Amino acid sequence: MLEEEIIPFLSLPREELAEFSGEVLRRFANPYIKHRWYDISLNGIVKFQTRNLPRFESYTAVNGKPPRRIALSLAAWLSFYTGAFNHASELPARDADDVIAKFDALKTTNRVEGSDAMIQAFLSEEAFWGKSIVSNALVTLVSEALSFLQTEPLTLERLSEWTAQTSEEDPQLKEFSNNKVTS
Repeated sequence: MLEEEIIPFLSLPREELAEFSGEVLRRFANPYIKHRWYDISLNGIVKFQTRNLPRFESYTAVNGKPPRRIALSLAAWLSFYTGAFNHASELPARDADDVIAKFDALKTTNRVEGSDAMIQAFLSEEAFWGKSIVSNALVTLVSEALSFLQTEPLTLERLSEWTAQTSEEDPQLKEFSNNKVTS
């Protein structure tokens, strides 16, 4: 995801992009950094809006379709915030009260109208994204991703299968890959 859906859409010099990418991967690989995913999830929606939404929009504009891996992350956030995962009672979402209330309403939408209506409402919620980001293609992709996440436990093998389903090579990614600077 980093090199295909994020890095190509950052407007930094190529050398800085390579340094940034390398630093992110080193942090994840460092066994001494004990930054738990649950800690990182604090106020996750606003983090997504400020950090990933601009890349999501750029990718979609260039490729004419939503980015597959970022759509999977949207499905993961939806699953996390609505408590639709094992041990959700031990790891409740932590965010502003109004954000939590909106996700509680999404749970009701899911129960009453179904998951597609919930996904549509999630992607339309301007309080989350600053505007509606809903599109038929994104609703379909997030629906597939949510089903993928909730069908069976996520493993690296299953994640690889999901990412391998990415369709034709994107032009922005091809340009970035051809001129990539390694750290």
